[in-house]
Amino acid sequence: MTDTIKKTHSQEAEQSVIGALLLDDRSFDLVSEKLKPEHFFNHDHKLIYTEISRQLLAGKRVDMITVYDGLKGEVDLVTLNQLAQYVPSAANIKRYAQIVIDRSKSRDLLNVSATITELATEHQTPINDRIEQAQAQLSKLVDETPRDEWVGANEGMVAHTQTIEDRANGLVKAMSTGLNDIDDFLDGGLRGGGLYILAARPSMGKTAMAMTMGLNMARDYSVGFLSMEMPHTELRDRQTAMLGRVGLSYVARPTRGAGLPWDRVIEGVEKARQLNFYASDQSGLNINQVRSIARNLKRIHGLNVLIVD
Repeated sequence: MTDTIKKTHSQEAEQSVIGALLLDDRSFDLVSEKLKPEHFFNHDHKLIYTEISRQLLAGKRVDMITVYDGLKGEVDLVTLNQLAQYVPSAANIKRYAQIVIDRSKSRDLLNVSATITELATEHQTPINDRIEQAQAQLSKLVDETPRDEWVGANEGMVAHTQTIEDRANGLVKAMSTGLNDIDDFLDGGLRGGGLYILAARPSMGKTAMAMTMGLNMARDYSVGFLSMEMPHTELRDRQTAMLGRVGLSYVARPTRGAGLPWDRVIEGVEKARQLNFYASDQSGLNINQVRSIARNLKRIHGLNVLIVD
């Protein structure tokens, strides 16, 4: 076994998980949501965990003898007995299971790195396509299982009382959109982690409203505006009109009527310099690319609100 494989495999953690389950099958509920047979490196451990899962999901109780009988001789009784005795602390089964999962993902990452190396040296395919393929491979490694666990009503309400108190004291606030009616409707504004959808028929002002909210919020927060419908020129025209209080038609055609009031344009430019507002006009992006450019913005400038048009 090479050193690399050893670093992506924990024999002790796998043995501890199996041993804990053989001694007390009730601990299965603590790990079953995330831990899967394919996470085990050792073939015998994979077979044993699969059989334990099968019996428990069928409503049966599990011990060393029932597992041995279910495996039909694929794993000998001596091995099962040794595993049943190898449990440093059954109370830590969740930690052992997480180690097994992490090491499994480390092996997956090792395999993906080999694939990415091949993509880097395969010059027949356009580079952007290869980068997208690499991102897709990496995104598969992200844990998509629910991260929140069940919380009892008493425990949850006690903790939430502190949140309510922080709100009352002004320590936790929603992010105001600058539009009073919208803020009232949303009980103060937008909240971190929330997903808000602005929907209407075409040409009803969705982009204008979203940009107005974004520009207002950019005074206090870092805002990213991802436009997949209009280029930077049109975005800046709208931004100039809003911040400079100038009609959009005058910005698009400065020679119209009395001409463009440049004093207001300059005023809009000065206001824009004070905003944390970042725009991108990349179009045709998939979810992985949106995630990638959002992370890049977060890393460089910070990101509190992402608006996708």
